[in-house]
Amino acid sequence: MLLLSHQQQLDRLPESQLKSHIQLRFNQLSEDTDVPPNIVLVEIDDDITGSAFGFVGDRGLVSDLFESAEPGEVNFVRPYEWASYFPELHLYETLILINNEDGYLVLVPESIVAAHPDLKWVLTDESQGDLSEPQPL
Repeated sequence: MLLLSHQQQLDRLPESQLKSHIQLRFNQLSEDTDVPPNIVLVEIDDDITGSAFGFVGDRGLVSDLFESAEPGEVNFVRPYEWASYFPELHLYETLILINNEDGYLVLVPESIVAAHPDLKWVLTDESQGDLSEPQPL
């Protein structure tokens, strides 16, 4: 997992479409507040249910908002404000708010979502709000 909250961290990323997207989001979020943005890039070797993602909930990226249901259960409520997909980047983007004010923009490569059916369900199932239109840059 990469937590990107300072320009120097972005500068170290290799040039790519993904870096350009992250830079645009970083700049956009920086304009909206005096607090540096928190952008989390999920990496292929990350344990998506591990403690590194405890800021989402007790089951990491597949946590229930109320920590009482498993993905696929009727009472499950995803903790994300929205989830969208950028096909040109093969990237899912979600927003999680902590205490209704501190936000984390979580970027999940499609390959990770494809490898974890529970995560795909959480992000894309109609019962969970389906995918939102990508937030404008």
